[in-house]
Amino acid sequence: MMTHTSSLATHGFSHIKSQFYLDRGIASEQDLKGNSWINALEKAYREAIFDPYSAGSRTRSYAQFQYDGSQIRFGKFFSYYQTKSYNPDTGGIVRDYPLITHELLENPTFLKLIKSDIDFVTHYQLLGSISDLEMGVHLFRYNAHPHQPSYSSPIWLHKDDEDVVFIHHLRTSSNAIGGDSIIAPNGKHIEHVIRLSQPLETLVVNHLKFHAVTPIGTNDEHTAERDVILVTFQKRRPNEHS
Repeated sequence: MMTHTSSLATHGFSHIKSQFYLDRGIASEQDLKGNSWINALEKAYREAIFDPYSAGSRTRSYAQFQYDGSQIRFGKFFSYYQTKSYNPDTGGIVRDYPLITHELLENPTFLKLIKSDIDFVTHYQLLGSISDLEMGVHLFRYNAHPHQPSYSSPIWLHKDDEDVVFIHHLRTSSNAIGGDSIIAPNGKHIEHVIRLSQPLETLVVNHLKFHAVTPIGTNDEHTAERDVILVTFQKRRPNEHS
């Protein structure tokens, strides 16, 4: 883990291969293909909604979480918004999304994944105590149709309000085009292009660099999908309470 936290602190990102999570017992190959995990994910995606605040053809649901040192508690504890300075597209307004389904929030693999991210940020040390952070998890499905690509918001290079963001890749359909992650020091130079392709392969970013994900398209007449989980950690903003 120290290699990845050091990379994040020094370079502004860390690319974590799936094997990291398998080696740490977060999930096994059987877990990732088992009915409990797959069924919980599919139910959660079915009950997500198309984002009403942006036009990128993505469904999403959301939860915030707190950690007391032994137990993770999910819910909605504070208003969710991003500032316009970081997100000129949908920043500056309070947004609300459906709560991620209890089946997924209670799934053992999901819980171990969130706990792994908490441990990562704890070892990272630059954000202070976990109890002083706003923490959230976003479930995204990109839905690309012929003549209707799917894309993120903001659509190009940006930094997030959140101080540390984990992008956990779950699945990309074989007919998908795009979905590459970009790391850049500024808007004129790109340092890295990274394709997350394996289950739980992950990119972690902070405020040192800009990042983006290229739009998703389809190479046939069928819908292309890309599923990811974002887990976010942010120092609590003034006048906000959990």
